[in-house]
Amino acid sequence: SGQVRGLCGTFNGDQRDEFTTPEGDVEQGVAAFANAFRAGG
Repeated sequence: SGQVRGLCGTFNGDQRDEFTTPEGDVEQGVAAFANAFRAGG
């Protein structure tokens, strides 16, 4: 627990930070969270 991070969340039992982006921001919505993982191009 607490060692995983990504689209599956942080798996630390705290639902408030499950939408943490790779930059460390916490998004409020699913779409914004998923878009943070999109590859640039």
